[in-house]
Parts: sequence; C-alpha cells; structure tokens
Amino acid sequence: MKDVLGNLHTHTNWSDGSSSIEEMALAAEKLGWKYLGISDHVGTIGIVHPLDSKRLKKQKEEIKKVNKKLDGRINVLQGAEIDINKDGSLAIEAKALKGLDFRILSVHSAFKMPKEDMTKRICKALEENPGSILAHPSGRLIYQREPYAVNWRKVFATAKKTNSILEVNGMPNRLDLKDTLVREAIEAGCKLVLGADAHSPGQLHFLKYALTTARRGWAEKKDLINCRKIIF
Repeated sequence: MKDVLGNLHTHTNWSDGSSSIEEMALAAEKLGWKYLGISDHVGTIGIVHPLDSKRLKKQKEEIKKVNKKLDGRINVLQGAEIDINKDGSLAIEAKALKGLDFRILSVHSAFKMPKEDMTKRICKALEENPGSILAHPSGRLIYQREPYAVNWRKVFATAKKTNSILEVNGMPNRLDLKDTLVREAIEAGCKLVLGADAHSPGQLHFLKYALTTARRGWAEKKDLINCRKIIF
C-alpha cells in the first residue's frame, strides 16, 4: 500500500455517495494519498441525480474551490463514471466530457447480452473513447450475479490498442477483475488501475482489497497507474 498514491473511483453526494467532495478528500489525505479522483455517475441506471453536462460544470467549480482550500495537500481530480449503452455509445454527449481529467466507462445494464454482442459493445466504447478506464470489467457481483459473457482476448487487445486501462475493483462483492483475469490482462500488455469504488469515506480502504486481488494476479508496481506520479 505504501506504493499507492491515490484512487480514481470515488462517489460523492453529487450522485449516490453519502459525503461531500471535501469530506472524501480529507479522508483520502489521512490515508496519505497524493490525489483523489471524483467519478460520480452519468447515465440512466436509476441513480438519483445523475450528472449531466450542466451539473458536471458546477461540480468542476466545487472541485476548484476544494483544491484551493486544501492548498496542495492533496489534489482532487474530476472524472465521471459513464454508462455504456447497449450499442457501445456513451450515455452523454462527447463534448460534455472534454473538461474531465479522466473517464470511467461502465456496463450497468443489459448484462445478459450474447457474448459476441457484449464484446462488441465494450470494444466499441474503448475504441471511441481511448485512454478511458473500464470499471468492474466482468460485471460480477459475488454470490449475486454471474459475470457477463465476454471474449476477454478481444477486450484485452482493444484495451492495449486504445491505451485504455482495466480496473481491479476493490468492493468486497466485486473484486473485479478477478485474479486470473488480472494475470491474463498483464500478459496481454494491458495497464491496470486499482479502484475503491468508494461511496463514503470509510469505503476508501476498499482499495486494499483491489491491491490484494491484483497481487494474486501477479501484478507489480509497474502494472498499476495508481503507483505513478503522473497518471495519464
């Protein structure tokens, strides 16, 4: 954990989190992190008050105020967790994303699509949004929902080609990518990111579960963008 400099997958009360941006940032500072990425939800998955282009702009202003108040003690970045539609498009217009520091793309619907269709859906999203993070890539919820059918060889190849990043999600009911897929992703030359998927200050420690899962897949410091001073 001493090599980990921050977390990008964080939700606040701007969508379905319980705390403010400042409260999450202060909790991350106590963990010794150098940065915290805010990635509230954009899309139509039933989240209360999902962000749209107007709310993203308002949130950006609040993040600027928080960064000014924290005076460099920790750097708060603005991202968004954006739904991938069934056809591989995103649930918000591209121009609304231009001011973000990073983008997280997620499948939150239509989990039972045929394998070929789901693979095309994910690969199209990565191809049209290079450099993005693919969150909880298999969609599994342990003891609740099976992973969706995906051709991982194609997804990993697309991620590498588009300079996209695969998440190892630390929520205890996700741990996604799982360890064996972490190993396959590394062998395919993919970059990985640890994600706490935190919805409250107390959940920031979920990052340690992501780290443990990544280590089980033989990930090293060089494989994880959380260990880089310059993330992108």
